[in-house]
Amino acid sequence: MFDLIAGVLAWIYSVVNNLGFAIILLTLVVMIVMTPLTLSGTKSMIKMQRLQPELRKIQQKHKGDREKMNAEMMAFYQENNVNPVGGCLPLFFQLPVFLVLYRVLQGLTRREVSLGIPVGSSSWVGSGSTNQVPSIQDLGIVRAFNPQYLSDTSDLAKDLHNETDIPFFFNVFDLSQSPLDALKDSIISGLPYLVLLLVVLVTSLYQQRQIQGRNPNAMANPQQAALMKVMPFFLPVIAFSLQSALLLYFITSNLYRIGQQSYITRALYAADGDTVVEARVVDDEPPAKKPKNKGGSGTSGGGTSKSAPAKATPAKATPKKPQKTKPASDRSDNNSGSDTGRSRRGAGAGRAVPRDNPAPSSRTGGTQPRSSKNRKKKRK
Repeated sequence: MFDLIAGVLAWIYSVVNNLGFAIILLTLVVMIVMTPLTLSGTKSMIKMQRLQPELRKIQQKHKGDREKMNAEMMAFYQENNVNPVGGCLPLFFQLPVFLVLYRVLQGLTRREVSLGIPVGSSSWVGSGSTNQVPSIQDLGIVRAFNPQYLSDTSDLAKDLHNETDIPFFFNVFDLSQSPLDALKDSIISGLPYLVLLLVVLVTSLYQQRQIQGRNPNAMANPQQAALMKVMPFFLPVIAFSLQSALLLYFITSNLYRIGQQSYITRALYAADGDTVVEARVVDDEPPAKKPKNKGGSGTSGGGTSKSAPAKATPAKATPKKPQKTKPASDRSDNNSGSDTGRSRRGAGAGRAVPRDNPAPSSRTGGTQPRSSKNRKKKRK
């Protein structure tokens, strides 16, 4: 894969005879080849978003049975002709290609190794000389490029072997130099590279606005929303120490994605799409919750069930305890004073008179207590 992309870059360079334009054209070729996969993944993702209401119904009904829920969801995917991982599959093909392209562009600026020259000269200094170890610049050594993954017979490899820099855009930029190295030389020479970083930042922020503008009312995951805010600033920070050839690649890919996202928003998100087959295996409303009995089951503890009213049971008559009669003199004394209401009603008025305690009469005199013999007979 590395040799293939490097070979395509060498062929484009033989046509345009400029490495900067060759990098731009190679990036566009790779993006165009990956466009069908991107559109396919986006269509699958849009359809999955439209199926979410029906999927939630299935999850609500079978939330207690994961195996049954997965079976119903797979059947639902087959009815709607959708692959649940269809939105992620294009990334498995795109990511390796972009990593290979990144490594090929980084390998173009690899220079010849000259570490042995200053190390060898330091052995003479270590023998007793007080002179400092000379650097590569002091020795006048020119470190030409030794590109990686390129064939030595290609025009690009031959030209890079004889060069120490890669000028671009009227010699304003050196594609082999990073913004950090340019700022070390001088602030004025580093300003063009800062402009490249600014373009990378602006294009990244614009892509984020495009994605968020498709569905502004959607409730996003807080962690995902925080990541989306950080990512546009993350790429310029990484590019600050990378060669300008890679910055040119970032800018070209960002501009292409902006146009691609505009087309996706108009053609895919604005379209009605395919009709969603409803999940027939679920109810529109979740099952009613079973009422909980407070204080135990049945009517124990004073709690009653809400699902069905409790049937009224006839109250059992409880035998009343026999009341002892008091002499008339005692009743008259008790009825006097504060208990005036009871005295007005009279003794025993409004109350059930037990059978074993008949009201006093003139025959008995009302003062004779019941004999113990009669009480025993009654108990039996």
